[in-house]
Amino acid sequence: MERPKIFLRVGIRVAFAAAAWCEEGKPVVGIRTASHAFQGWLEFDREILGGDYKGHGGAEEAVAFRIPEKARDHPVLRGVEEWTGPCKMYRNPSIAADATVLLIRSGESGPEPLAWIRTYDKRKDARCFYTSMGLVEEFRTEMFRRLLVNALFWTAKRDVAARAVR
Repeated sequence: MERPKIFLRVGIRVAFAAAAWCEEGKPVVGIRTASHAFQGWLEFDREILGGDYKGHGGAEEAVAFRIPEKARDHPVLRGVEEWTGPCKMYRNPSIAADATVLLIRSGESGPEPLAWIRTYDKRKDARCFYTSMGLVEEFRTEMFRRLLVNALFWTAKRDVAARAVR
C-alpha cells in the first residue's frame, strides 16, 4: 500500500495571524518550506524571509556546508563549524540585497546560499533568519541544531549561548 501524500493547508486565520505578527515586527525563523508556506501570501518569501524560492534540486550525498569569511563572527554562527553531509537543496538564486548569508553549500551544482539573516522591517528592527535546510537527516547534525538554537536567540534579541547543543 502506498502512503498518501499529505499537504498542510494553512487556513486564512493562520495567514492573517502570521501577517499581523510580522506587521508588529516580531522575530521570524523560517525553516525549509516556510518559503512557500502561505499560498495566499506568496510574497512572504521575498518580503519577510528575503528569499527567492525557485524549486529544489536533487539529493546530494556529499555537500560541503561552508561559512563565508565575512560572516564568521556573527552570533548565529557561535559554536557552528563547517561540515559535510547529505542535502536536498532549495534553490534561492536571488536573495534580498540586505540579507547576510551565513551558510553556503558547495555541491555538484555549485555554491548557493543555505542560511541567511536580515532585518525585514528596519523601523522596528524586525529580525529574520531563514534556512533552506530542514530535512530529517539535517536535524540529526549537531551543527544544524546549534545553528537553529542560535537563530532563535538572535532573532529574539537575546544573547546567543556559547555552549554546544546536544
